[in-house]
Amino acid sequence: MEMKVKPSKASPKSRRVSDIEFVVVRSKHIAHRMVQELGGDQYATFHERVSSLAYLFSENHVKALHYVGRVRNTLVHQVDVDRLNDRRRFADTCELIDEAIDQAKIQLANRAAESVETKTENQCFIATAVYGSYNAPEVIILRQMRNQYMQPYWLGRVLIRCYYATSPPIANFIKASPRSISAAVKIPLDWLVKKLRS
Repeated sequence: MEMKVKPSKASPKSRRVSDIEFVVVRSKHIAHRMVQELGGDQYATFHERVSSLAYLFSENHVKALHYVGRVRNTLVHQVDVDRLNDRRRFADTCELIDEAIDQAKIQLANRAAESVETKTENQCFIATAVYGSYNAPEVIILRQMRNQYMQPYWLGRVLIRCYYATSPPIANFIKASPRSISAAVKIPLDWLVKKLRS
């Protein structure tokens, strides 16, 4: 007579180890992404890291991150807790957080691009090279012209972008060239400044 062998059930201890491994691996993955991709402090605790990066996440995402941290601390540090109550919820929350980190990365990249663009577009490369200072009166007048007569209009903004894309190497050439080159470029700029002043 053939005996049927019943599949053995995992002991509470093995289940607890399995849950701990699952939670630790997923929470470490999230913590690593917060440091490597969002610039979080690698020496901070999980909750400190979440708090410092909260500005990049929605309120629900912050709550989800704190939930992951609480589950991890409970399973790792409390010996009387032997299993993860809702494994599916924890997994789904981790997936939600991964998506939120992807969105936060895009947000950071956009902020950085805007910062660079703003910093760049506040400069007048050629005029600064010709007049010798960003704060020269003539340069200030030319910036005011750009802001007042060009920036408000679509075509003006296109011209401004073209100018900032092409003018840095021209400005560098003027700086490195004999004074006669700078003097030649200064003639039309002086004429334009005179017209703007009148």
